[in-house]
Amino acid sequence: QTVLYMNDFDGDENFHLFAVDATTIPDGENGEFPTPRDLTPGENIKAQTILLNYRYPDEILIGTNGRNPKVFDMYRCFYKTGELVLDTINPGDVIGWKVEDESFEVRGAVARNEVDSSSTVRIRKSADLINNDSGRNETEWRDVFHFPYGEEGGLLSFCPDNGKTGYITSSLGRETTALLKVDLETGETIEEIFSNDKCNVGGVTLDKDTKEVRAITYNYARTERVFFDKELEKDYEFLKA
Repeated sequence: QTVLYMNDFDGDENFHLFAVDATTIPDGENGEFPTPRDLTPGENIKAQTILLNYRYPDEILIGTNGRNPKVFDMYRCFYKTGELVLDTINPGDVIGWKVEDESFEVRGAVARNEVDSSSTVRIRKSADLINNDSGRNETEWRDVFHFPYGEEGGLLSFCPDNGKTGYITSSLGRETTALLKVDLETGETIEEIFSNDKCNVGGVTLDKDTKEVRAITYNYARTERVFFDKELEKDYEFLKA
């Protein structure tokens, strides 16, 4: 019923997120098209990191620099009304965010150290300070994974266990990145799911509900695929035939 799209103003690269009604049909040649609504209004505002979740059909998480031109906070947008609520404040060094799907909360952050170009993955157990019986400790950010300059890795996804475990890629202690299932409280590796001594892990396909790994790609001379889901493999072979 609604189409979302990004657009800037005369090429100024200040992209905003717009919503337009897709159900209204113009009447005749001179009929008027529906007017797009700017969901991230303001001068010199940029929008990025647009996150959707089918469990929360009326909400969008949007990164914008509306509070501080130098950093991007996350806002929760109720697109039907246009209400925009500050959700997660960027302390100044965060360059990316990760969302836990079942709660649709911002629970992961990637911070970049400008001095040594290292990166750190931060995790919090909850984003809801008001309704959290466990108090502030649940909502405080913790540094869980650290990647020095030259190392590669990052958080791919939370698992559907209230964010207790998740998937990361990491080159720590190896020459190429591996796909690991990890404990997000301790940072310990639970299982090495896939690695290749010749190249990094490429794309990872997860089940949208169970978060089970369905397929992995890697590229050494050519793109190769490893399937963990036999039905998906059958579909791929059918399309390839």
